[in-house]
Amino acid sequence: MVGTGYFPSIVTSYLVLGDQSWPVESLLKSLPDDTEVIAWIDGKGWMGARQRTVARLQLNRGRSVEKAISDWSLEEAQVEGQETVAIVGFKDPEVSQQAIEALRAKRAHIKVLQLGLDRSRAALNNDKRSVRWDDVLSSGVDKELQLLAIQDRVRDLRTLMKDAGRIALLLQDDPDPDGLASALALRKVLGRNAQTAPVVSFGRITRPENMAMSHLLDIEVEVLPNERALQEFDRVVLIDCQPSFFKGRDIRPDAILDHHPRAPGTRDVAFCEIREDLGATATLLTQYLRAAQIEVPQRLATALLYGIKADTLLLNREVSERDLDAFVYLYPRINGNTLRRIERPELPLAYLGVLRKALGRMIIEDGLVLLYLGEVTREEWIAQAADFAMQVEGAQWALGAGIIDGRVVISGRNCGHIQHCGELFKQLFNSDLGCAGGHRTMAKAIVKTDKWRARFGAKSLGATQLPRMLFEMVRKALAERAAHA
Repeated sequence: MVGTGYFPSIVTSYLVLGDQSWPVESLLKSLPDDTEVIAWIDGKGWMGARQRTVARLQLNRGRSVEKAISDWSLEEAQVEGQETVAIVGFKDPEVSQQAIEALRAKRAHIKVLQLGLDRSRAALNNDKRSVRWDDVLSSGVDKELQLLAIQDRVRDLRTLMKDAGRIALLLQDDPDPDGLASALALRKVLGRNAQTAPVVSFGRITRPENMAMSHLLDIEVEVLPNERALQEFDRVVLIDCQPSFFKGRDIRPDAILDHHPRAPGTRDVAFCEIREDLGATATLLTQYLRAAQIEVPQRLATALLYGIKADTLLLNREVSERDLDAFVYLYPRINGNTLRRIERPELPLAYLGVLRKALGRMIIEDGLVLLYLGEVTREEWIAQAADFAMQVEGAQWALGAGIIDGRVVISGRNCGHIQHCGELFKQLFNSDLGCAGGHRTMAKAIVKTDKWRARFGAKSLGATQLPRMLFEMVRKALAERAAHA
């Protein structure tokens, strides 16, 4: 599996072949300090003073590159039994190609990063990656070496999926932007379409922004009735989630791509890429696209950037250098107008009428704000109410609540630097009462109305009783958690 940094841990040696025409003096500084570097230089090049170089070969006039490499013993360079990456960059592309062919004659599967050529469209067909000089100067050789390593993972995933008739791209029950964008990107990586690789979930999208994203970017999510429906697919891929996310369901995936902490149920999965060092799964899929040298179209770039933005709170939460790099790569390719429309979804007139009534019974005390909508016809209005309440002056915690289809639905928000919203909701609403979960700054709980009534009394669903009872539950729990912090 690819390591957590820019360099996979198994790479221990580099062969650097070039001449004094190279314009990237920072190249060797980019290589890990604990690796061996064998430099073969034509003329008095910029690497002549490199102290860490194990050996240096002068390619004098009259001695061809092929002859020099043929005479060289890779075993003498102490790379036998280790993976070696060759970085080749002569001024003359033909000389570079001769050097690569000579290396491959001695070691057939050596990985090669060739500098000075346009990117190769057949990157996944062999262990070679080509990159232009201007790309090297703008992005750095270290990132290109990382993408060269990731090519192996992309190739493995494609091999696993190539004979499958239909592939289920399974997201969590209430799909979020990171999952939606990553599923769209994975479909592109696999060369599939919506018919052969549909995006599926056991629940529908409820948040307004996520619904706007699905609509504006034409991302269709098929809602499955139960896990037995997965038997209709030849392969199942979990994206931005793991089997533990599906409580009460027996989910056995063929592949997992995720960034959440590793949970039980992942050991025996054929392909498992769980990158806890990344802030979003969309970052991982952006790396996959770049490793496969697939041009990212505007629609997909917009989805991926919004996925990263949403999961990292605009790069303010759990952000890695890879997330920043993906964001910078995607930003010039997005549709800014579409992104603004996703982030500011339309407010239906019917919702405004419900909100007006809720404002009349809003509760605000000690930095906690609650908006109770009563009976609603659309679940996403409850999440919108929580978002609206979070904008009230002095709000540190916000709750939106309502009743729909025989369920009490509660959305929670906080300002991010205090207690964990998801953990609070699990404490209050999980177990025999209902189900709940979420992140530090947002969470959701669902309780069936009959269970609510059985726990709190026959009149507990009243328009006055329910919001006050909910408010006091949360306030008391916050006070207790603060006392033990």
